[in-house]
Amino acid sequence: MGNGEPVANDPIIQRQIGLMEYRLRTAWWSLVGALDELGDDYALGEREVGLTQMAKRDILLAAQEVVDTAMETVGGSSYFRRSPLERAYRDVRAGKYHPFNPERVLLYAGRQTLGLPVDGIW
Repeated sequence: MGNGEPVANDPIIQRQIGLMEYRLRTAWWSLVGALDELGDDYALGEREVGLTQMAKRDILLAAQEVVDTAMETVGGSSYFRRSPLERAYRDVRAGKYHPFNPERVLLYAGRQTLGLPVDGIW
């Protein structure tokens, strides 16, 4: 804000913090919902793989959005190696390259929903 006032008083900062809180909470709800749907006693099958991977996809994309928003909020200093955000930026990007990448998850979910075979997608 530049006039010695705390940055927490800036409406733009407040909005960015609200956006990050929203994405973290909805990602958490995605995880909790998937775990609830799995139940305590489940056998690992196509349905369960699809369910957990859809939750993982949402969590991964939320993490990327939160880190991007945090970096926009902090500004250029977030790119320095000493910044924890710089490391978080690299870490959340790695999730797209692990097995069950976000696009394959959508293909799996679509095929599963249509009753088509899902073997061989991964």
